[in-house]
Amino acid sequence: MVAGSPDRYPMEYYDRESGTFEGVIPRLLSRFAEETGYDIQYYDPGTEDQRSQLARNQQVDLISACSTDDEFRHTQDEPVEILTIERGGETVTWQLWVTEVAPSGLAEELSEFMAGVGEEVTAGLLVDVSESRAPAPRWHEQVMAGLGIAVVLLAAVIGLLVRVYLRQRRRSEHDRETDPLTGLGNERYLQRRYLSVISEENRVLYTAAYVHVDTERLESVRGQEERDELLRRTASTLRQYAGEHDLPARVADTGFLLLRRTSGEEELQQWLTLVLASLEEVCEAVRLCRVSAGVYPLQTQDWALSEVIARSGQAAREAAREDKPYLVYTSAMRSRLQDEKRFCAELARGIERGEFLLYIQFYVDAHSRDIAGGEALVRWQHPEKGFLTPHRFIPAFECADVIDQLDYYMLERSAAFLDHLARHAQSAFFLSCNISCRTFADADFPNRCQKILEQYRFSRELLILELTGDFHSYEKQVTQNARKIQTLGLRVILDDFGKDLGALAVLADFPADGVKLNRRLVEGVKTPRGEALLSSVVRIGHDLDLAVLASGVESRSQADSLQRLHCDAMQGYEFFRPLPEWEARRQLFETGERSGAGV
Repeated sequence: MVAGSPDRYPMEYYDRESGTFEGVIPRLLSRFAEETGYDIQYYDPGTEDQRSQLARNQQVDLISACSTDDEFRHTQDEPVEILTIERGGETVTWQLWVTEVAPSGLAEELSEFMAGVGEEVTAGLLVDVSESRAPAPRWHEQVMAGLGIAVVLLAAVIGLLVRVYLRQRRRSEHDRETDPLTGLGNERYLQRRYLSVISEENRVLYTAAYVHVDTERLESVRGQEERDELLRRTASTLRQYAGEHDLPARVADTGFLLLRRTSGEEELQQWLTLVLASLEEVCEAVRLCRVSAGVYPLQTQDWALSEVIARSGQAAREAAREDKPYLVYTSAMRSRLQDEKRFCAELARGIERGEFLLYIQFYVDAHSRDIAGGEALVRWQHPEKGFLTPHRFIPAFECADVIDQLDYYMLERSAAFLDHLARHAQSAFFLSCNISCRTFADADFPNRCQKILEQYRFSRELLILELTGDFHSYEKQVTQNARKIQTLGLRVILDDFGKDLGALAVLADFPADGVKLNRRLVEGVKTPRGEALLSSVVRIGHDLDLAVLASGVESRSQADSLQRLHCDAMQGYEFFRPLPEWEARRQLFETGERSGAGV
């Protein structure tokens, strides 16, 4: 049973013509009854408001149409809120009170129902009621009273609609500032908070910690769903370690930034250690990704958030490249990264002007020690910085994802070199050309190789493509492309073989023709344990019918050991240093057919 108010139009009133209660609240209660099965009935009020008396006598379950300042005894818990509107410059909340004799759980069910209805629907009912016929006036009411009610109603409706509009706008703004995948704020959110929370006075107390999660291999092997779940867990971990004054956000596809307020370098290091340890646990659970961080202490002049994100993000990528858990952004790093950015912008110009030079470092047959082949290496004769070796510019090209331009250029130079040898009766010299896994994994890579080969004439098996970089991130596409490349007559070898057990497992399905031993394995041949390990790796290669090449041979004793272990070919300063293309050709022509041992 419900005790209603007979004259709180339009929220609730007694219509004497129909003998029923009408208004917003009766309509809501009717909907509630339909959904839950409750039998909702109103007491006939007679001529006066009887709600207090009925509640005191414990004759009702609900007391209806209560405003904020109404008080009733014999009720339980808190009232159920229905609607908040502006009236006479004040905020009024309409409520339902549940009495002590009401069925157990009624208050909870009513609250859930009203929350599900929402203020927008309730506002619609309010407008609908206001457009319908108002209650018949009593004999003592004057016309002016009716006009007053209409004015109050209009003000209430307008106030409610304004509140609904403002709430929708706030919700829309919240959605625009929230990353839908992780629930963290996005860069838009961080920008607003950066300007409001971080001031000129407290800026130097903050440090930007950029967390980069390398998910390429995970997505390639297990798909987008598991990648997304990993990012959600990363966000959850960062949220867990964020302090009261910290600002976490997702600012890139696999990048998160947390602006951390710290009390000193030691406290920051301790915090970073805990965070990275937790993130490592998250990554180890899937075993197909890794995490790195970049740290940038904010300076007084750091007004632009975009620069803060860029610098801390660069430090994170540097940490990943150097296989370190985190790095701090420094002025030296800034100078180097500016150079690398400039290098990337100058790549196409350098290729067009012939600034990139082909160098050859010979391989020798491990048994005869005669020249058997060579490796194509690149040098950059930079117009301003002079002669640059690969470690100065290759990492920048890889990071900026422009390495394919240089890969294809060097592939064509290698093919041209072999073509020149073939036209001068040097037909048994092989040449390996380094191709990054990122380039090799491109779906169009076999077609582009074929177009390059069509321009030259030489025995195709003499050109070897040497895969460099993180093979695992592109394993499926690289494997498919390797088979297509072999149909063109080229051979494929894996660089840095033996670095980890994962590389050994790959050989079970990968169509390789050979492997190039990891430098540390070759250096380890000086000790009995190192020689035993190298011997095992060489034996595995031969058992799989693969050619085994060794680089970094620096001494006669290393060469003798590799010969004893039946390595096929060796390369290093013990035999030859990298030579310019013209000098390599000259030496090959002088040695004549002795340069054709092959592998």
